[in-house]
Amino acid sequence: MKTLKFLFVVAILTAMATGCNKKDDPVNPGSKPAIISVSVTNITDNAATFTMVFNDGENTVTSANFELQKTGESKTTLNATINGNKATLTVNNLDVASNYTVWGSATNKLGTNKSNSTNFSTTVGSVLLETTNSTVTINTITVYVRVNDFGGNTIKEWGIVYGNNENPTVNDSKVNAAVSNDSFSATITTSPETQQNLRGFVETTNGELFYTENLTATTLKRAEIILKGCSNQTTNNITANFEILTNVKLTY
Repeated sequence: MKTLKFLFVVAILTAMATGCNKKDDPVNPGSKPAIISVSVTNITDNAATFTMVFNDGENTVTSANFELQKTGESKTTLNATINGNKATLTVNNLDVASNYTVWGSATNKLGTNKSNSTNFSTTVGSVLLETTNSTVTINTITVYVRVNDFGGNTIKEWGIVYGNNENPTVNDSKVNAAVSNDSFSATITTSPETQQNLRGFVETTNGELFYTENLTATTLKRAEIILKGCSNQTTNNITANFEILTNVKLTY
């Protein structure tokens, strides 16, 4: 009899303790999570951070996800990290200058709720360009440039800039080149034995300027040739001996 009374008391105490926990209350079991907000921050040309704030509905949220869709493409579901009443995710493989839509969803034992859509756009990136070659003559310098990455930008103009000082800009002298696919060349004309600092440049339609590293080049000397003498003279032929006094490349 005492044993039955003890078990009865334990059952009552257990029921009381359980009734105080709303998450297991059969009368008021809570609800699905309620999504309060979804925000997008730290947007760059290829990355963004998603944050979702939710009410757990008096039940532990067991999973949280973000659905991501680039305009014109299919959705991708990504798992988020839960911390209290928030879920976050940073994505680092987005396309530059592109439009996206994101949705957040949270799940507890009673089900899943999904947020409304949030739109955002990645920014344009940097234009990456390099000098691939250069040639000089007595009075010209030609610079060859390749664009390795347009960064989602639209090109307004490109060419080379030059001057006496290192790292010239478009505020110094410049020569534009015809816009083609991903490479161009431009030539400046100057005096013999003249040193110039040159850089390739690209200007975008947004007004941003990008340059190659500085290149220093010097035009060639004029050839100095003297007649040393003649030999093997015949009625129709003569052999002339010349000496080149400067070490230059002769252009015919």
